[in-house]
Amino acid sequence: MAAPHIAPAPIVCIGIKRVSLQMQVANYSLEHQGQKFKALEQKFQCSIPEELMLDDAGFSGTTLDRPGIKEALRRIRAGRANAVAFPYIDRFARNLEFGLQMIRTFREAGAKVLLGDYGFVKDTGAFKIQMNLGLMIAEYQADEIREKSRGGVLTKIQKGLAHGARAPFGWRFVTGLELAAQAMKEKRAVDQKPQNYFAAVIEDQATVRLIGQLALDGYTARGICRELALRGVKTHFGKLRWTPEVIKFIVNNEVYSTGVAHWNKTESFAPKKLRKPDAPRRRQRTVQKLRDRSEWLPQKLMGGPIWTPAQQKRICEALKRNGMMKSGRPAKPQSEGGRVALLSGLVICKRCGFSVVPVHRANRAPHRRADWYRCSNKNRTTHERICNCRSIGADILEDAVYNAMGRGLTVELDVLLEKRADALAATEDGAELDTLRAREQKLIAKQKDAAKRAILEDDEDVKRTYSDLVVELKAELALLRRRIANTTGAMETERVDTSTIKRQVKTALRTQDRAAKRALLVAWVQQVRWADDDVTITLRIPVASSASVFNCQHLEREADTYILLDVVEKLGVAA
Repeated sequence: MAAPHIAPAPIVCIGIKRVSLQMQVANYSLEHQGQKFKALEQKFQCSIPEELMLDDAGFSGTTLDRPGIKEALRRIRAGRANAVAFPYIDRFARNLEFGLQMIRTFREAGAKVLLGDYGFVKDTGAFKIQMNLGLMIAEYQADEIREKSRGGVLTKIQKGLAHGARAPFGWRFVTGLELAAQAMKEKRAVDQKPQNYFAAVIEDQATVRLIGQLALDGYTARGICRELALRGVKTHFGKLRWTPEVIKFIVNNEVYSTGVAHWNKTESFAPKKLRKPDAPRRRQRTVQKLRDRSEWLPQKLMGGPIWTPAQQKRICEALKRNGMMKSGRPAKPQSEGGRVALLSGLVICKRCGFSVVPVHRANRAPHRRADWYRCSNKNRTTHERICNCRSIGADILEDAVYNAMGRGLTVELDVLLEKRADALAATEDGAELDTLRAREQKLIAKQKDAAKRAILEDDEDVKRTYSDLVVELKAELALLRRRIANTTGAMETERVDTSTIKRQVKTALRTQDRAAKRALLVAWVQQVRWADDDVTITLRIPVASSASVFNCQHLEREADTYILLDVVEKLGVAA
């Protein structure tokens, strides 16, 4: 007796439509893909109900993180369908590896996969090579589109035209469409598509200037945030909540001193581990890495820079110093046992390079406490010390650094500057320096000879000629001496106002207030390197500016650069 014929189960498919960009959702692509499903139903004898159609609107085909894929898998595992359909193979995936992985995932869930006119996935060699070739072509098309788009952008920027992306705070990106709409509103003729550009936002640029002025007035980054919120100043996103990180980013961003933004600064790559692997994403999750500066492409901004480079340097220095001043404050008033940590944030360990931090412990006696400094290099889990540099009493280290700073800025300042100039001269090309000095001697001899002839000559015309020659030789000699001084480092030394520095520091050293001592250390000490009984103090010596610098709201002659001098101190005690 023949076995009864069992009709195959009907194939019920979940249809997934996809477009890569959100702007494509409003066009007819998704609607056309829905009509394509009707043709596939007739061609491959399957059913794709309207209620089982899903949209991946605005998601890339190069990733598996698509909500339509995840929802289709949930419905298949729930038994609502036994197949999944895609209208075209490039709507399925634009990456060969992801496409094959997606097919395995659907088939392991018990579903067939319909790839447009290719049909249901089969394990035959002919179908595999056809499917792999289709996925490779889809991947190649995506790469080609990306390359052509990037090439067009590069050409546009190289011509000096503005490209998209978020503009720096103080400017906004104005699109050609916005300009065309404005022209139509004003009933002006538009011959061609207007070019995008970065427009200056006066209010935001005033905020940037205010941030710089507050930093120069002694505000920390957190204090600037509070002040801006109190004044009702809004951020780039129209909110009143500023953060110290944003303030530091604005102050250190070179766009405000150059007036030039850069495109192509970062490149994307896939992270090793996703923080939220199940979260829906419109594109593949990536992290950013900074490119080499030679690959950056400049874009000029309207209005030019807000600060000069010298101003920005001073503002950055001020913000950093303001933060250091706040970090040394005691938790309690001095009358209640509080103690200003003079070296907080200034000391690093010579052995491991980690910061050396102040530590204290309160004693049982009232207003008594033990204070010392120690290296912060330790295991953050077990709190076991890693660096073998032992602790040192706070008074010992602070007195040594304070006294060495005072001695270096008053007694030894001239000697330290001479040693620095000699060290710089020793590193320069000796042959070139000898040539310059030989030329200097020749010019001196010519100048003396011309001056002598000008005195002895009786003819007024000849006398005037020799006098003019003396003036010319004097100017040439001054330029040559400036070049020699620049080569040997003596120029910077000459621009250091040593008498003023000594006078100001001697007056400041008389104070006994710990907060004033802390301010003096922060102002003059760049860094302290300590290990056991050996301390090296790096002093910041201001070099007088050669020209007046405009400081936000008023003209002021300031130091536009610093030179660093090292003072070595021996503690003479066991650490």
